[in-house]
Amino acid sequence: MTTADVAGLNEALVAASATAPLAVLADADPAVTALADAIAPGRDRADDVRLADAASALRLVKDAWEVGQIRTAAAATLAGFEDVRDRLPRIVGHPRGERVVEGVFWARARELGNDVGYDTIAAAGEHACRLHWSDDDGPVRPGDLLLLDAGVELDSLYTADVTRTIPVSGRFTPAQRQVYDAVLAAAGPGVPFRALHEAAVASVVHTADEVEAWVAGRWPGR
Repeated sequence: MTTADVAGLNEALVAASATAPLAVLADADPAVTALADAIAPGRDRADDVRLADAASALRLVKDAWEVGQIRTAAAATLAGFEDVRDRLPRIVGHPRGERVVEGVFWARARELGNDVGYDTIAAAGEHACRLHWSDDDGPVRPGDLLLLDAGVELDSLYTADVTRTIPVSGRFTPAQRQVYDAVLAAAGPGVPFRALHEAAVASVVHTADEVEAWVAGRWPGR
C-alpha cells in the first residue's frame, strides 16, 4: 500500500472503532491487522473469527456477475490446457519439458487474464506421484502421464482451478487407462469430497493389484 493508502485506511479504522467493534480478516494482510491492533489495542479478537466465518459463508452464494467471472476464468483455463496439448510434440524434446508446459500455460493466462491463480503443477512421469509437485524442472517423455493442475486468474482475481491427467503420447496405455478409469468411476455429481477420496483410494488399490497381474502376464483368463 502507498503512504496515502495507509493514511486513508488509518482514518477509516479510527472512525469505525469509535462507533462499532473493530474486526479484520486477520490472515489477509498482517499490516492491516497490526494497524487495527494499534488503533484499538483492547479489541475483541473473537470479532475477527466471527467476521471470517461470515465472509466464508458469503462465498458460498455467487451473484450473476461472479458466476460469469468464474465461467470466463474456466474458459481461459481450458484454452491454456489446449495450448499445452497442442505443444506436447515439441515439449517432449526439451530436457525440462515440465517448465515448458508451465510457460505455455502462463502465456495464455497472461493473454486472457491477469496471471496464473497459483503455482502451476506440471508433473510428468514419476513426478506426477508427488503431491503438489511445482518445481516443474523435469522432462516430459513419450509414454508418460502429465498431471497438469493450473488455473487462470482474471483481473477481478476470480480464478479457475482445473486438474487433468494427460497421456503425453496422445493415448493411454492399457494399464494407464485402467487406473484412470478406476479413479473416474469413483466420481459423480453430488458426491461429498471425503466419500469421493475414500472411494478413489479403494478403487486405485484394487485396480493396482489387477494391473500388476496384467503386467506380470498373469491376467485372469489368460
